[in-house]
Amino acid sequence: MKKKTKIVFSIYILAGILCGILIKLFLFDVLKVHGTSMEPLIKNNDSVLVCKFIYHIRKPRAGEIVIYKHKGNLVVKRCVATEFTPLEFSQDSGYTLDVAGRKIPLTEYQFHKLNGVQQVPENTVLLIGDNVSNSVDSRDYGFVSANEILGKVLSR
Repeated sequence: MKKKTKIVFSIYILAGILCGILIKLFLFDVLKVHGTSMEPLIKNNDSVLVCKFIYHIRKPRAGEIVIYKHKGNLVVKRCVATEFTPLEFSQDSGYTLDVAGRKIPLTEYQFHKLNGVQQVPENTVLLIGDNVSNSVDSRDYGFVSANEILGKVLSR
C-alpha cells in the first residue's frame, strides 16, 4: 500500500471514530436498564436507544419514557404529567393520585408528601415507573426538573 493511501485510509478511520464519539456524546446512546420499575415494557438488563438532543429542542411530553439522573444513578421512568397538569388526590378506596384520568396508587407516606399540590409545578414533570408496585419515583422523591432529563427512550 502506498504511503499516501495509508494516510488517507488513516484519516477516514479517525474521522469515523470521531463521528462515533460525537454521536454517542450528543445525539444517541444505547444504555442498559437495571431494575424492574418499567416492566413489562422494559425488563431488567434490556438495552434501550436514547435520543439525547430532543429535550434541547422541546420539553418532555406526557407518555414519553425518559432517562434522568437521580442520586448519581441513571433512571428510566414514564413522564405521567408535565408542568401545570392538574393533580387530584383521593382517600376513598386507598390512597390514589388521579392524573388526566389515570389513577395511580400511593402509599400513605406518598399521599401525605404530595397531597396539597394542585398541579405539577412549572418546569417540572411527574415521573413514575410502569410497574408502580415496584418503583421508586416522583411519588417518593417529588417532581423532577425538566432540565435534569437527559434523553427520551426511542426503542428497546
